Amino acid sequence: MENDELIMSFDVPGFSKKELNISVEDCIIHIKGQTDTREVSKTFKVGAEWDLSKTNATVESGVLNITIPKFEER
Repeated sequence: MENDELIMSFDVPGFSKKELNISVEDCIIHIKGQTDTREVSKTFKVGAEWDLSKTNATVESGVLNITIPKFEER
């Protein structure tokens, strides 16, 4: 974790980004994925200081990377 963003990484070998569903609700991140032979489901709670509306997710080489920025100070 850096000062201005939260970075989370998960091994998801065999899954493409299309096979993963990432949703956010009330400071909770839900990760679900399914292929013909595999299934993954994870839930994480994060602090209220993170702007979940700006969550970014990428999948590269079997690794899911989720980046969430902090809310900007006004």
